Amino acid sequence: MTPQQNCGMSLMLYVYNSNQMELQRQLLIEIIKSSPLDGVFSSEVILVQNPGMSQWLKLSLANDFGIAANISFPMPSSFIWNMFKKVISDIPEESSFTKDAMKWRLMTLLPKHLDDPDFSHLKEYVKEDSNNTKLYQLTDKIADLYDQYLVYRPSWIKSWESGEFDKDELKGFEWQPKLWKLLFEDTINNGGTRHHRANLFDSFVNNLNNGLFDQQKLPERIFLFGVSSLAPQYLESLKALGEHIDIHIMLTNPCKYFWGDILDRTYLSKLKSQRRRKLAIVNGAQREVGEGSPLKDNNIDMSEFDTLDQSVGNTLLSSMGKMGRDYLSLISQIEPEEIELFIDIPRDNLLHNIQADILNLEDKFFEQNLDSNDYKTVISPDDKSIILSGSYSKTREVEALHDYILSLFEKDQSLRPLDIVVMVANIDDYSSAINAVFGNAPRDRYIPFSVSDRTAQSENPILKSYLALLGLHKERCTASEILEILEVPAVMRKFGIDNDGLDTLRGWVDDTGIRWGLNEDTASSLNLPKQESNTWLFGVKRMLLGYAIKPDDGFFNGIIGFEDVEPSTAELAGSLSMFIDEIILIREILSISHVCNDWLKILNSITDTFFDIDKFDEPAINVVQANIHKIYDQLTEVRYEEKISPEIIFSHFYGGFNKDRISQNFMLGKVTFATLMPMRSIPFDSVCLLGMNDGVYPRATPPENFDLMAKKPMLGDRSRRNDDRFLFLEAFLSAKNNFYMSYIYKSVKDNTEKQPSVLISEVVDYCKKGYLVEGLYDSASEAEEALVKSITRSHPLMPFNKSAFEGEIHSYAAQWIPAANKLGSKVTSFTKETIQDDEEFNNLKEIDISELIYFWKLPVKAFFTKRLKVSFFVDDNTSKDDEDFNLNSLDAYKAKQSWLDEIIELKSDPTAKDQVLPKLKERLRAEGRLPLKNFGDISLESLEGEIDKISKSICSLISDEPDTCEISTKFNVNEKDITLTGWVDNIHNGALLNYRVGKMRTQDIMEAWILYLATTISSSDPVESRIISELGTYKFDTISQKEAKLNLQLLIEGYIYGLKSPLPFLPKTCGIAITAKTSISDTDESINKAKHKMKSIFAGGFNMIGEVKNSYVARVWSSLDENTLNDMYEAGIKYLLPAKSRLQEDKSSE
Repeated sequence: MTPQQNCGMSLMLYVYNSNQMELQRQLLIEIIKSSPLDGVFSSEVILVQNPGMSQWLKLSLANDFGIAANISFPMPSSFIWNMFKKVISDIPEESSFTKDAMKWRLMTLLPKHLDDPDFSHLKEYVKEDSNNTKLYQLTDKIADLYDQYLVYRPSWIKSWESGEFDKDELKGFEWQPKLWKLLFEDTINNGGTRHHRANLFDSFVNNLNNGLFDQQKLPERIFLFGVSSLAPQYLESLKALGEHIDIHIMLTNPCKYFWGDILDRTYLSKLKSQRRRKLAIVNGAQREVGEGSPLKDNNIDMSEFDTLDQSVGNTLLSSMGKMGRDYLSLISQIEPEEIELFIDIPRDNLLHNIQADILNLEDKFFEQNLDSNDYKTVISPDDKSIILSGSYSKTREVEALHDYILSLFEKDQSLRPLDIVVMVANIDDYSSAINAVFGNAPRDRYIPFSVSDRTAQSENPILKSYLALLGLHKERCTASEILEILEVPAVMRKFGIDNDGLDTLRGWVDDTGIRWGLNEDTASSLNLPKQESNTWLFGVKRMLLGYAIKPDDGFFNGIIGFEDVEPSTAELAGSLSMFIDEIILIREILSISHVCNDWLKILNSITDTFFDIDKFDEPAINVVQANIHKIYDQLTEVRYEEKISPEIIFSHFYGGFNKDRISQNFMLGKVTFATLMPMRSIPFDSVCLLGMNDGVYPRATPPENFDLMAKKPMLGDRSRRNDDRFLFLEAFLSAKNNFYMSYIYKSVKDNTEKQPSVLISEVVDYCKKGYLVEGLYDSASEAEEALVKSITRSHPLMPFNKSAFEGEIHSYAAQWIPAANKLGSKVTSFTKETIQDDEEFNNLKEIDISELIYFWKLPVKAFFTKRLKVSFFVDDNTSKDDEDFNLNSLDAYKAKQSWLDEIIELKSDPTAKDQVLPKLKERLRAEGRLPLKNFGDISLESLEGEIDKISKSICSLISDEPDTCEISTKFNVNEKDITLTGWVDNIHNGALLNYRVGKMRTQDIMEAWILYLATTISSSDPVESRIISELGTYKFDTISQKEAKLNLQLLIEGYIYGLKSPLPFLPKTCGIAITAKTSISDTDESINKAKHKMKSIFAGGFNMIGEVKNSYVARVWSSLDENTLNDMYEAGIKYLLPAKSRLQEDKSSE
């Protein structure tokens, strides 16, 4: 039975004040049970503010009734408009004055009136706006303001339509009433209706008051549940409806006494005389148990106070509750039948104590002596009901939260995942960290979770790629941007590309020189000189040409084919070609403006051309289609016939994708992660807030400088900052047993402190002033420090820090315990034990000389790749997006080598150098390896001096017909015969030539030394050896065949040993040891000097990459201890010193 039926009163508008939403839910169920609707097919109407609240109510109703059916959960704004249609005749389904409709009408209307002096500021803003982007942004803001005026300032709108406004009051903003009048008239003249929320309100109330409506069209009753704020106009509409149907407003009120910020003393006196009937739930049924005053102290003398806040109040309620105070005041002004169902909160922990303070309108700040501990409430040292957590990053925040939730489950076995909610200012900022931490937890620590409120764009890659396609016209179309579109599964399916094919394409894109631009027109569209080199079309042509003809066949239309494209992979190149052709076409189409009907075809064609949709992609495509139909309907409704720029289309879809939600995973029986949003105050056992940093929350959204509401605020106006403050308060009050606040308290870069949200600071300050942890304290400040320490958890930077496993709320990540206890040890297995001989190694009878040379370039790499069959090469899959303006080291080396080889081949021609350079430029350009325009010429010309010097040295030594020498020499190694085999070529006039277009390295010395020793042993004629590099020409001293064999035997023995265990021979590190050693004597000074240099080369430093950065080296020797340093020094002396001691500069070549 309803309160009306209980008491026989005529009022039909009831407000149920309660501090517990669950109790209000129980009361709603009781009302539905005791007073069922008369109509069999009548629907219960429950107004809510978000889908999360409706989901909670549906589950509750279904649990109580067995099924929840024939119940609608409209939003307040849509419900009021629906009521307008039922009470007033000829009201359209949708107003002609929606925000979007007004925006597009203003797009046409505003430019026609910019010459009006009152519009001068607007004219200044939109000047030089060739694509109407500024106009679109401006009209969007103006339409948003008008939309707010219709709800919060209906009196302004009505007076503006009649041309009445105070010019002095609106000085500088006279354009607003003028523009509204023009908009209103234009809407009517172009087929729109004159009805909007501001002028319909009076007709609505008049028809209701005079019975000019069909009662049967109204719902039998309505409920408002979890709505903590409504516009004054909506409340007045509900008041008028309340004269005809039952309206039950379930108002979650944090305080049992009136706490509105009332400035009208007369109204406060009136409030003093009011009475609230008190209800209680007894044995599942409601009972009236008396009445009381809404004021805390009904004997208050009104003459002593200007405002109610001066008489009674609570600091937290006063600071965070402005939005709630305004709403309470507005509700009081419509004079409803107020009923209270407040439940006292037991003061058994810190959280409940503060909630009880708010409920009873008590305050710890202003009622006591703050310099004393006598008045403070004592809490237990074990009280963890409020926790403030500080972390170094978002990921560490989520890791700490995961451990906290595990501790809750460990402490309370009855706690379920659905009893916990985690809220953040923007869920998209944390979704990746949440999925990484919660989604990858091992089975024994896995917590079921769901992420709600993610924007459609962040949840599905199709929407992100669709936006990328829409924005191609203004982008450089870099390698990474286009590959990001291609890697979307739906796009890959459309063009027949699998994951392996995509990996192959990534390598091809880099190797063919693709950097940015689709074709030569991309650069010109960005006001840059045309260029085809390094574009996508250039790279694709190289791929296709590589399949058609061999690269050795030369140029074709200025391009050299890419040799990696084989018949087996030709189809992959074709698929990429088709994709790039479509990208080029759509970019060309999107580069110009189109009318509405053309845009409809274009937008639909993007979906058809680029995406192969499966059942999992349908929700995303539905979002795309909804936004296409939305803009088409908007434009056709307002009869917008102008061309629309691609920038405006992009803005429309970007805004739509960021507002739309594909799924609402709220309350699915798991830990719910969601965005902090209005009316999310559903009670949970544990409420956790992440990202509560200063500047992040409350969210600062300054009003537009032409927002007249901000200049003249009124009761009931919305403010994003005040909304956020009240959201925080609601979250705090909705926590039943635990309230967890987290923020980033230190910078991960420099360890500087970061400040928490001012709301966290207010809660902590309130706790310090009103409560203390049980114990003895000498001063109030000491007690405050102890309390803050009790509720605060500061987490270390790394999860394996020992402190992470200490305290009551500790880490459960067992995988980090060994590291935390420092039980780990350096990797030594490779150097302590040798690998057992296997069949392949035992059967080793021959060593090719090329294998020996490869080994001594870096023995530890040969150990992994040749013996263990392990490669540490990792492709990072990153694409280069910028063209080079000079040759990088590797390309410069390759260019010099090609240049030098051509000169040597044409050495008989004295003008060879002049012939080679133009051909080299042409070839490098055809391969996309040469910087553009004059940068390429300058880069090659800078190398000319080096090439000239080294080519002269080489050409003076080479013969027309070089000799070769077969190598076949037996060695006895560990009582086993091994034959060194192979061929040595490049022997000119009795001299073995080794040349390099860079500086001479230790690897080059070792290679030349091995070839020299092998040739000396195998050749019947004496052979010299020369090494030509940028440093000059060097040669080895003559060596006898016997001595050569002994030295080569040593290197082969090192080879055999190095295949069993990593040989501590690093070319750079050992090379510097020999160089630094001033003589071959083993004096302490020379040895120490050499070892000091070795450490520097191994570790690296400024502008120098150390050998430890090599993956193979780091796997065995991550650092140099004294023993390893000695081993490397000895290896250098043993294997490298014999070669370097015989190496001397060849003065005869000068």
